[in-house]
Amino acid sequence: MQKFLISLSCLFLFNGLCFANEINRIHINNSYNIFSDPEFMPTEKIIKKQIITTYAQDNDGPLKTTYHANEKGFFEKAITSDAQYNINVDYSVRSIKYLNKKLWFRLNEQQNITSIVDDKQQNVSSLIYNQSGQLIEKNTDDEVWQQPLKRLYEYANNKVVRYTECWEDGCSLGEYSYNPAGWLIKVKSKSIDDNANNGQSKNNKTNNSNSYNIKCTFAKHNQYGDWTYGYCITPDGVTNTTFYRKLEYW
Repeated sequence: MQKFLISLSCLFLFNGLCFANEINRIHINNSYNIFSDPEFMPTEKIIKKQIITTYAQDNDGPLKTTYHANEKGFFEKAITSDAQYNINVDYSVRSIKYLNKKLWFRLNEQQNITSIVDDKQQNVSSLIYNQSGQLIEKNTDDEVWQQPLKRLYEYANNKVVRYTECWEDGCSLGEYSYNPAGWLIKVKSKSIDDNANNGQSKNNKTNNSNSYNIKCTFAKHNQYGDWTYGYCITPDGVTNTTFYRKLEYW
């Protein structure tokens, strides 16, 4: 799984999912791709609140992260075990609070966030979308976000199936798998040779000490297709992370 810690009335039903149309579904998913991760997107019904409790080998105790979304389904808030990493998105004034900083975002005609700026109006993040309006590239200022410098998304059947991301010290690849109903069941993440990714990391090299290969399984799905339990294993079969997900819907 990626580094843990981080769119309306119903005109039709799709496996129980209450979205006005597919564009709204795309906007919702974009908001999670920008501020969180695809693992936490709603599958068939808009999520109001989700609590993720994570048990990892290298932590003394459980880590808890709570995500909130507004009535339209857009990601709105993250409350983490470390308060400095909390995120608060205010769509009414187009602002973001993160790492004790206040940032602002700009929208295009399709109401997609295209850039995020600081209080000096300096760009700290840029976002690029495909013709369907899906987020395909996110570029960030690592000093501001403490997140990947670049992340690229690939889609199939309106689902994220692959991402590549680059940090200062190297790059990684993630692949998402779904069952026939479209429910997330697996994510494979591994470090990759930066040369294979066109030298996107800041130092243009791979740090072998940071290499990893993790396979995460998502299970115990509820009636809306959202997972409620998962675990990650290392190549030698050791379970290094276990997580539980409690969900509340609009």
